[in-house]
Amino acid sequence: MRLLVTGGNGFIGGSVARAFAKAGWAVWSLSRRQPEPAPPGVRPLRLVWGAGGWARFAPALAASRPVLVLHAIGTSSVSASFANPRACLDANTETYRDLLEAVRRTAPGARVAMCSSASVYGNPVRQPMGEGDPRVPVSPYGEAKAAAEDLGLAYARRYGLRTVSLRIFSLYGEGQRNLLVWELVQQALQGKFPLTLRGTGEERRDYLHVSDLARALDAIRRFGPCRGEPYNVASGRSLAVREVALALARHWGRTDSVHCRGEAQPGAAPLWEADIARLTALAFRPAVTLEAGLERVIAWARAAAAPCGHAEGMV
Repeated sequence: MRLLVTGGNGFIGGSVARAFAKAGWAVWSLSRRQPEPAPPGVRPLRLVWGAGGWARFAPALAASRPVLVLHAIGTSSVSASFANPRACLDANTETYRDLLEAVRRTAPGARVAMCSSASVYGNPVRQPMGEGDPRVPVSPYGEAKAAAEDLGLAYARRYGLRTVSLRIFSLYGEGQRNLLVWELVQQALQGKFPLTLRGTGEERRDYLHVSDLARALDAIRRFGPCRGEPYNVASGRSLAVREVALALARHWGRTDSVHCRGEAQPGAAPLWEADIARLTALAFRPAVTLEAGLERVIAWARAAAAPCGHAEGMV
């Protein structure tokens, strides 16, 4: 079994590459920059970004001859997409178009999974959100991901490529150096109690540990039709961000009330909860509880002695 991960130096791509390599797959990681040394069982390939067009992906496809491709190249910042929508479109949509064209020309038998986002739903019309619900994105980031989904569906219908879109909700885990869980852990490691949230604390998100993303991808690969359809990738259970902060504080034996600034964030809906019936129909169940996942992140952050950085996702 042969997997090619684009964006393999990032949090999602690197995590999935390591998980599949550990499961015995032959894994290739395509990135402009590669970690030194490469993770065990993962073979690095260098992406020449300036090459442009579908040809930039052709050498990696020829070298890996994959049965499965995970496309994890792209930006992840909603706020940055407002400041530079063109860069967001290039990173999240144009590169996927080039990959699809390269697959069509050089590896048409491969299944292709693209990392999309719950941001395509915008302010959802109902909860939990199902894949058949309207997509009404409220940020350039969500619009770029929706356009990428449409490209995958078009290539499936027109050329018979086996594509899927992974609508990832609030992913977290070891190796992630931004967004809510990372920022809260950094605050705690520095003794900054009570923990601080930017929003009201009542915003609700559907959290999934990154190892469960790898399990979801494998289930889709084995049992999904792969005809351009989207899949919600989440736990199917929402939590208030205040609850996440309190769970982390309890790890340090603290019972401080969480401090909430009450700031609004553009492009962020107050409640996201996924209907994961389509995914569970493929025999997928989340394996990592939030409590266990947080323990793993804390242990990793302590070992890495990671410096505190900006967290665009702190709500």
